[in-house]
Amino acid sequence: MRPIASMADRHNQSSVFNGFKVLWAALIGCVIGVVLAFSLDTFIRNTPADLSRGKLLYLYGAVVVSATLFAASIDSIRQLEVSALEGEYRVQARDFGQCGDQSD
Repeated sequence: MRPIASMADRHNQSSVFNGFKVLWAALIGCVIGVVLAFSLDTFIRNTPADLSRGKLLYLYGAVVVSATLFAASIDSIRQLEVSALEGEYRVQARDFGQCGDQSD
């Protein structure tokens, strides 16, 4: 007879942290950052601002890196919330139709 796996064991096997998903999210964030940097470049070229080439490259790099880190952190947090066993760490479904007190 096979031993029955506990609920925690089955949960841990089905929701293991996946680093490749985080890397894909970082890649998507990097692409979004490049698009934002190109749009920022278009905006800056059409303004009378006089910035050196080095400062512009630093600005574009900061935009791309911040978008990449943002996407990776969002996916990491999402995976950690899904894999958490404690109820406090789980995302609660909120009913947006009910606002305020419901005292009858």
